[in-house]
Amino acid sequence: MTYMIKNNNGGSTSKAIEFFKKYKNAFGDIVFAEMKSNPNQVIYNLTLVNSEGEEMNIGEDCSAGFMGTGPYGTYEILKISGFDITKEFIESNSSFKLTK
Repeated sequence: MTYMIKNNNGGSTSKAIEFFKKYKNAFGDIVFAEMKSNPNQVIYNLTLVNSEGEEMNIGEDCSAGFMGTGPYGTYEILKISGFDITKEFIESNSSFKLTK
């Protein structure tokens, strides 16, 4: 059985970070992250997967591929999750997959 935690608050990067911090301990060890995007249509989707295969969908409040608060939120969430990542990587890549 697969469980998904989805951020339905929407609207801001700070709310996305709050959502993540609220559920991160209960969610467990995050082992995979994927940013899917279509920058031309301003569509971003950050998904985290834990060691049990369960997904946490941060949604489009975090982004990547440019400098700004959206990519900073992505960076912040991934750093807290234990990924060895730089702001420059997030700002330079609009889509990516990370495994640890």
